[in-house]
Amino acid sequence: MKPRTLLILLLLLVACGLFVAISRTDLFKPRPASVESRKIFARPIIDPVKLTISDGLGVEMVFSKSTGVWQMTSPMNSAVKTDRLENIIRMMEGLEYSRYFSPEGEDGLADSMTGLDKPIWTIELTGQAGEKAKLLVGRQVPRLGSAKPETFVRPAGAKRTFIVGLDISAGLGGDMNDYRDMTVLKFDPDKFLMLKFTGRDSYTLANGDAKTKTYDGRWRIVGPVQADCDPAKIKALIERLRKIEAERFLDAGPGGVDFVKLGLDKPQLMIEFIGQDENTLKLGNNLGQSVVAALNDETVFTLPVEALDELQPAMDNLRIRTLLPFNQADVEKIIIQHSQAKTVLVKISTGWKRTLPSPGNVEQKEILALLQSLSTLRAERWITSSAGEPMDIINPAVVISLTVKNQDRDELLTLRIGQAGEDEKVLYCRSSASPTVTAVKASDIDRVMKSEEMLLSENPPATQPATQPTTQPEQK
Repeated sequence: MKPRTLLILLLLLVACGLFVAISRTDLFKPRPASVESRKIFARPIIDPVKLTISDGLGVEMVFSKSTGVWQMTSPMNSAVKTDRLENIIRMMEGLEYSRYFSPEGEDGLADSMTGLDKPIWTIELTGQAGEKAKLLVGRQVPRLGSAKPETFVRPAGAKRTFIVGLDISAGLGGDMNDYRDMTVLKFDPDKFLMLKFTGRDSYTLANGDAKTKTYDGRWRIVGPVQADCDPAKIKALIERLRKIEAERFLDAGPGGVDFVKLGLDKPQLMIEFIGQDENTLKLGNNLGQSVVAALNDETVFTLPVEALDELQPAMDNLRIRTLLPFNQADVEKIIIQHSQAKTVLVKISTGWKRTLPSPGNVEQKEILALLQSLSTLRAERWITSSAGEPMDIINPAVVISLTVKNQDRDELLTLRIGQAGEDEKVLYCRSSASPTVTAVKASDIDRVMKSEEMLLSENPPATQPATQPTTQPEQK
């Protein structure tokens, strides 16, 4: 190889090495901003009251703040996810850039390369005094070997192109459903009087007196039967109603919603909220794993198909199943009346005594066993006539009466036990705590009768009074 050729090759090799070394420095990178001047917007927006977000296709969403609450005002009126809006506002107010390019034509990049010729997003924030901050959002910065996302942006009216160290599009993506509050119902459970369910099991629940419009906080069934509700089950139902979230909202379109096609004219389930805030929720046709729903015949959306079961519990599942609700320590007297015999047990200072059929001492543990078996009697089901009317027990085989101390007065609880059911596994009973005849397991009644038999044994030796439970029986 000639010396001249070798020299040229060496010079080329050195030039390539210098290029690689320099390219790995920040020499050709855009100029960084000083620490003092990195804010995109020099003046913060004081007390923002309006936020406008537009995409590259011109679709615009407008959010306004009134009386401290953000609402979507365009393209429709709707409650919104406040936390999402506040995140965008905080991003706008604290947005800083890491570096910038001079205007196109100097050492900058063409807007067609950064996406700012046709911004992917435009965000405008308006303050209470009318001041505005408007940001044009372009493409992500292509930066190989860096996991940190960056975006080209430009404040409206500025000439420079700025780079910020976050993916703004990721925080703005989605349609208006992604900004709407998906919670369907917002209500105070103490501010409505009645819940009316019309579906496979139709009934009405009341939280007070509908005539006087007074609330008492004691939920009960008022139709088609009269019965108290289990407080725990009512609380769970109300919580489910308060937490209903739409899967997605349906666009009504120019012709409006076809209620007949969606099955909302004859819904599978309708729930009416009657009180200060009145609402009607309808569940129509199934759509795969969803069901179409409408609130007040205006807002149409879908819910998971499971909502059909979760939002309409069987009426009987809401009722109190305990036949004789009492605290065992408060019982003062027990009477068990058979057709031809009567047992009377009375609490005295030293424990319990039998006064009928013959005076005598009783085993305290047997008294506790009797009270325990009475307190755990549960309704298996409720019995009505073929016409749906409550039935009664005219000639009971056994009547059990409890005198219970209730604050400054005595309360009388009674249980009338009638004939066996058709399968003979249940007995028909009626408690003074409920106007409806119930079917009770025959084995549970047998346990009560056996406890009575043990108490009728002749004059067992007197024993010290046993400690009695003081907890209320669990209601299931």
